Amino acid sequence: VASISVSLAVFNLLPIPPLDGSQLLQVLLPPPVLQKYYQNARAINSIFLLFLLFTDVFTSVIYFFGSRVLDAMYLVTG
Repeated sequence: VASISVSLAVFNLLPIPPLDGSQLLQVLLPPPVLQKYYQNARAINSIFLLFLLFTDVFTSVIYFFGSRVLDAMYLVTG
């Protein structure tokens, strides 16, 4: 259950609107870059999603970050 929850959390943090990761971009990117991103968001996100879905990158990214979060959770909880 923890593994699935962490995987979903990592997926939700991808910088694709309407996921929560796109809200992180508002904090991290300067306003001119953010405006360009949102102007081209549909095309960028379509290409990004297709790339992730048709390659092993998607699984690798989720596994990489998910395993780090799970390791930290296990370290804290013993």
